[in-house]
Amino acid sequence: MLMFLGVVAAAVLLIVLIVVLNRLQYKQKVEAVERTIPMPPLDQQDKQRVLEIEDVAEVELASMAPAQSAPEGWLERMLAAAPDSAKEWQSRARQHAAALDFSKALACCALAFPQIGAFRQAAQILRLQIREAQKHNAPLQSALADLYRIAAWADLLHGRLPAYAPLTTAQLRKFDLRAWQDFAFDYSTLGCNQLGLLTVADRKLIIAAWGKPIKHIHARERHDKDLQSMFTSASGLTGAP
Repeated sequence: MLMFLGVVAAAVLLIVLIVVLNRLQYKQKVEAVERTIPMPPLDQQDKQRVLEIEDVAEVELASMAPAQSAPEGWLERMLAAAPDSAKEWQSRARQHAAALDFSKALACCALAFPQIGAFRQAAQILRLQIREAQKHNAPLQSALADLYRIAAWADLLHGRLPAYAPLTTAQLRKFDLRAWQDFAFDYSTLGCNQLGLLTVADRKLIIAAWGKPIKHIHARERHDKDLQSMFTSASGLTGAP
């Protein structure tokens, strides 16, 4: 009798296991089929909600990431040591840089901003200043911030992107950088890898000093609307780019 009951119990247990396994396999097949079914396309309201969520997320991330920019009045600070005339600014800048007089060297370049050649030479001088600071374990944050700001301005005013019309020579000649010197370039959302004036070594140094940004994009992509405002503001220029 006990043997018969044991056989019946084993049979019932086997049936239960078979039923459970069958249900599990059926559930897995249903889930696999559901994963292969494409999602319906987003309507306009859905797309807008996604964009709003992304904007909020970017703002939240930006608030946590380090924001680096040159100090206020950085151009006026550079121009404080400028000569009376911008004549032969390039040769003067090289002479002062060779003598490690970086303030006067940068001042000569600043007289010619926003010419791309002046931005380039200023970047070279700042690299030399940073190397000298590293040799003597001196602070380099100010020079690094100036280098970043100059590279961002160069990319905004001179960057060549298919989707954006380049500024004309006449527009650049009229552009008064001093009027916009305190414009904020947020490192956390602009990054450095797309700023053409920066070298690989510059970018490594910046990331080591300030951490990794949220993204790397061109300054013109990030601030095209701001550039339009600069040209159309009451105190700015006429003829938007």
